[in-house]
Order: sequence, then structure tokens, then C-alpha cells
Amino acid sequence: MEILAARARAVVVPFAGGGEVEQTTRAHLLVARGLLEMVEEGALDGATLAAAIERALARLRPAPGDIDLDGAAASARLLRQWL
Repeated sequence: MEILAARARAVVVPFAGGGEVEQTTRAHLLVARGLLEMVEEGALDGATLAAAIERALARLRPAPGDIDLDGAAASARLLRQWL
């Protein structure tokens, strides 16, 4: 979320060990929206990382407001409404 808040051009390598899928799933969604670049953990080497960095550098900075980063406050508001 810090990457999105900073509107940084970024490359992520999601942790996928032990059957973890959450980081990879989120990363794929953000890649599809053009917000970052990703290298799969199993494909990580110098060449794949360098290529992802080049792609990230070629992008414009993400526009502000592409993703709602205020989930905690929104959840609290919903809980107050439901109570």
C-alpha cells in the first residue's frame, strides 16, 4: 500500500513460499491495472529483475486516486452503521 500511496513506479516480487497466494494474487491485480511490475518468485534472476525495472521506468507515475487506500476508515464507518 505504501507503493500505491507514494505513486511510485515499482517492481514487486511477491512471497509465494509455503503455498502462499495472497501477495501474488494482489500483485497480478495491480499489474493488470498498470500500477506496478511484478516478477514471480520462481522466475527471479538478474535478467527478469532488470527487465521488470526497465518496464517500470518506462511507465508514467500512477495517477492519484486509482485505488482507495482508506480501507480501515471505511470499514470502521460500515461497522458503526451496522451497529
